[in-house]
Amino acid sequence: MAPAEEVIKVEKKQRKSKKGLILVVVAVILILFLGIAYFALRTGLLGDLMLSFEDRKKTTSSRRTELEKAPEFMYEVPEIVVNLEEGTAKGRFLSIKFFIGYNNAKLQQTLDKRMPEIRDAVLTVLWQRNSDDIKTAAGKQRLREDVHNTIADLLYEDEIVGIYFWHVMIQ
Repeated sequence: MAPAEEVIKVEKKQRKSKKGLILVVVAVILILFLGIAYFALRTGLLGDLMLSFEDRKKTTSSRRTELEKAPEFMYEVPEIVVNLEEGTAKGRFLSIKFFIGYNNAKLQQTLDKRMPEIRDAVLTVLWQRNSDDIKTAAGKQRLREDVHNTIADLLYEDEIVGIYFWHVMIQ
């Protein structure tokens, strides 16, 4: 055998071993990926991640619509503190402060006069919640919508643009 043929055979063996090594590495990575995906599915982690992604997506789109209809006036609602419905001996408290956005300047007087009724109606909405209802972004958005609808129903006016949370705190 000529030396040139031996060199070619050695190079072919090295190429085959490199291809085999690459195939083994790809197979190991694929098996690891499938194992992680299976674990995520079995533990529910993947579903939680997908829900979290959907919450962020909805929150982003709802923020855009809120900014598009920014109110001309804001009415500050004093802080409200309530006991949450927890079902345990150790209760939790919810502290909430928010602003009512509106466009009609005359609504200021109505809000001043009817604040006791508004506060009572908002308290009724808050008393029906527990901490799990409020922990997520979607839960806070539902709370915002419920408070908005409650106040809008009391005023019999469709001039409330939105509810803007200053803080929502659970202790």
